[in-house]
Amino acid sequence: MQDIGTGNIEDIGAGRPIRVRFDPHEEANLHERILVGVSRTFALTIPQLPEGLREAVTNAYLLCRIADTIEDDPLFDTETKDSFHTAFLESAETGRHAAGIAQALWPLLPPGTLEAEIELIRESPRVLEMTHQLLPCHRGAILRCLTIMSRGMGQFERS
Repeated sequence: MQDIGTGNIEDIGAGRPIRVRFDPHEEANLHERILVGVSRTFALTIPQLPEGLREAVTNAYLLCRIADTIEDDPLFDTETKDSFHTAFLESAETGRHAAGIAQALWPLLPPGTLEAEIELIRESPRVLEMTHQLLPCHRGAILRCLTIMSRGMGQFERS
């Protein structure tokens, strides 16, 4: 994995999988709180979805916001964005290195970044943990979309 300026992200997270203790209610509350901070519109509409779908859509939205936060950072060059996207997608797939990616990314966010976006990046290991608690059909669909989006942003920037 490529060095992204603050050390190798593989080393920071020590390759540990995401935590084993999981309180779905606590995690859902965290997701809802972050959602309100990063999107007024989706924070009003997603809670109207039926239980089960609501958690999956909230998780998908937050994962996309993480990818978008990486892409929108004006201080990152294309290579740095690609490194973060690759590491983030790998973590989304495997559950590994999530803490290392968060620890490497959030201090590099530019001044003026919304506090809610900083919290989202800092709490991204818990967002990814929730991803791995979703039904396999939901998780698979979310990861496919996240991969297409993340890779597409880099391709668009390079074109």
